[in-house]
Amino acid sequence: MASATPAVASETTPPTTTTETPPSPVADSEPEKVAAADATPKEDEDGGPGTITHMEHSLQKVEHDKVVSKARAWEESVKAKATNRSTRDEAKIAAWESTQKQKAEVKLRKAEEELEKQKAKYLERMQNEIAAAHKSAQERRAMVEAKRGEAFLKAEETAAKIRATGIFPKKFGCFSA
Repeated sequence: MASATPAVASETTPPTTTTETPPSPVADSEPEKVAAADATPKEDEDGGPGTITHMEHSLQKVEHDKVVSKARAWEESVKAKATNRSTRDEAKIAAWESTQKQKAEVKLRKAEEELEKQKAKYLERMQNEIAAAHKSAQERRAMVEAKRGEAFLKAEETAAKIRATGIFPKKFGCFSA
C-alpha cells in the first residue's frame, strides 16, 4: 500500500519548475549588480515568470497538488481497507453459510433415517395387524365351517329320524300334518 502512494503522487504532480531567474547577460566585471539582481526578484505588475507573485502562485499550486495527491492516496487507502474488510466479511459469511448448510444436511439425513426407521416399524406393525386379522378371519371361518358342519349333521340326523318315524318334530310347524 505504501508503494502505491508515491506512484500516485508522481502521476498527479506536474513537473516542478525552477524558481531561479535566468542568468543575466551582465558582464563579469559587474558582480555586484548580478548578486543584487539575483537577491531581489523583479516585482512587475503583470505577474510574469520570475516575479514574486508568479513564484508564490507556483508554490501554492505545488502545495495544492501535494494536498490533492495525499487526499487521493488517503481515499484509495481507505477504499482498499474497506474492500479488504468486506472481502474478509464475505468470506466469513460464506464459511458460516457452508457450515449451516452442512449442519442442516446432517440434520436432514438423521431425520430421514429416523423416518425410515419409523416407517419400517410402522410397516412391521401394520403387517402384524394384517397377519392378526388374517388369523382371526381364519379362526372365524373355521368356526363358521364347524357350525355349518354341525348344522348339516343335525339336519341329516333329523331327516333320518323323520324318515324312520315319519313324524316331523313340532318346531317345524309348516311341515306338521
